[in-house]
Amino acid sequence: MPDPQNKPFNEQKPFPVDLKVVTAIPGFHKKNKAPPFFQVTSKSNFTSSTLCLLLILSLLTVTISSPGSPLILRAVNNGTVDLNVTNFDAVLRETPATYALVEFFAHWCPACRNFKPHYEKVARLFNGPDAVYPGMLLMTRVDCASKINTKLCDNFSVSHYPMLFWGPPSKFVSAGWEPKQEKSDIQVIDNGHTADRLLSWINKQMGSSFGLEDRISRNVAQALSSLK
Repeated sequence: MPDPQNKPFNEQKPFPVDLKVVTAIPGFHKKNKAPPFFQVTSKSNFTSSTLCLLLILSLLTVTISSPGSPLILRAVNNGTVDLNVTNFDAVLRETPATYALVEFFAHWCPACRNFKPHYEKVARLFNGPDAVYPGMLLMTRVDCASKINTKLCDNFSVSHYPMLFWGPPSKFVSAGWEPKQEKSDIQVIDNGHTADRLLSWINKQMGSSFGLEDRISRNVAQALSSLK
């Protein structure tokens, strides 16, 4: 007698399940402060093949998501996107990310050197081939010690190093910042000079709960845990 457990997927009886598939979709939350997660919760009948397909799609969504155009991808260095006056506007204009973080620094600055691994640790969550949350936040940096960037740094009234700015990417394009400016979509991050503090600040802005130890597999783990 054939084993009923070895039936092909298309012959298996459907079974009820409370399914919650969580996948990261770049730019999904442009009108919301919550993280761009597409959440589907439904009580329906699913076969094993359906569940497998949904989990595969979840994996693919995370895998193929990218921080933006080839121009941006070429500029990624340890999670951060190195900018200068020649590509600053183009990269920030082309990124699909909802937010951008720009670090103005000087390569000779001791404080900048100390901050570098902290900034890169956070940036790897959002940028690069191993990003856990691609397409949400573009983390960049500009070396103000390079003469080519003098005018760009002056436009943003850079007064110390490192100096961090946050805002919608489009607001940085052909723009600047002044300390006494009454209304601006660009904010200065004053308390973010460690990885923990910077990510905490980002979480408050985005209404998220990202962690420094998050990995790509977290999205799949969330989907699986919802089936228990």
